[in-house]
Amino acid sequence: DNYKLNNDDMARSSMGKEENTWSCDQRIHDNLEQCFGMKLPGPITPPVTTEGDENMEDIHTSHNQHDCAICYGHELTIQGDDDNDDDGQSHHDESSYNVQLPEIRCENGPCGRLYHQSCLYEWLQSLPASRKCFDELIGTCPYCSELISVSMTTAGTI
Repeated sequence: DNYKLNNDDMARSSMGKEENTWSCDQRIHDNLEQCFGMKLPGPITPPVTTEGDENMEDIHTSHNQHDCAICYGHELTIQGDDDNDDDGQSHHDESSYNVQLPEIRCENGPCGRLYHQSCLYEWLQSLPASRKCFDELIGTCPYCSELISVSMTTAGTI
């Protein structure tokens, strides 16, 4: 199934045919499916449930457990240090890029999501309640709100 609408005219013509089917009593997602006459994809990850919920196993199997739970990617290419030559210009070659895999796992058993070090660092840095302790940045998991930390040294910040 192709969910992309490649043409604004196609979208407008589809909406025009079904404009009387919009219902304020339905969810926006359901209304859009009805207007476009097609099934739209669901959320990438389901909402987080409480600890001990029987549906927690379904959450783990509904998304790729090996991908980063922030960027939803597996391999993250990060630009390394610049190579400066005599004139002070920086040059990038293929060797100046590093590939990062999700390595940090939330220690909350029912959650257990994986994160790239740099994604988790950026997430924790954006939270006002996060704190630094030695070379660690400590904050809360984006999904379960349990404490999680990332090394600022390996995240490339020190």
